[in-house]
Amino acid sequence: MNVGPSASPAQLTPPPPIRSTKTPPFATLEPSPRFEHVIRASGGHGEAVREPKELMPALERALKVVKEEKRQALVNVCLEASYVKTS
Repeated sequence: MNVGPSASPAQLTPPPPIRSTKTPPFATLEPSPRFEHVIRASGGHGEAVREPKELMPALERALKVVKEEKRQALVNVCLEASYVKTS
């Protein structure tokens, strides 16, 4: 409910009805932002990983930057759901 400053009954209005949609009503992150570019622009180390075999080397590079160079690091992991192991 929206309530005006004086809170008189005439100023009370009901909220709009909720609609069912297939996409979120406010925003989506599609296509996914290139977060690695944002961190680079801020002086940090950023890289994207799109293959499972690239993940460990990317994490090692990121940790090296943090420990040795004292900079922030981000690894943007962009893997398909089929690569996720559940057990």
